[in-house]
Amino acid sequence: MKTHTFPADVSIPDLQGKQLFKTQANTVPTTLIGFINPPLGKVIYIFGGSDTNPMLIQSNDLFKLDEAKGDISLVKNCMIEFLLMPEGQYREINRCQTPE
Repeated sequence: MKTHTFPADVSIPDLQGKQLFKTQANTVPTTLIGFINPPLGKVIYIFGGSDTNPMLIQSNDLFKLDEAKGDISLVKNCMIEFLLMPEGQYREINRCQTPE
């Protein structure tokens, strides 16, 4: 599976048929608020690619994160996996909170 990089400072990236992603340095604090063209019913993987303004994902009605773990800041080498539910929610199924 090829890794695709989210553009810097984009809070609603396009997933168009892809499942493996990494972030990059953002010039400003950036919070993920949704996806364009999400592959519903598929698992997507997002890896942190930089410690410079890392992308933040907050638990809300759209992003169903593990309640015990809460929000995640995707610093370099952190990872989160989402199952894209048919009803349009993104459910966390796994994460590596601490960079390796």
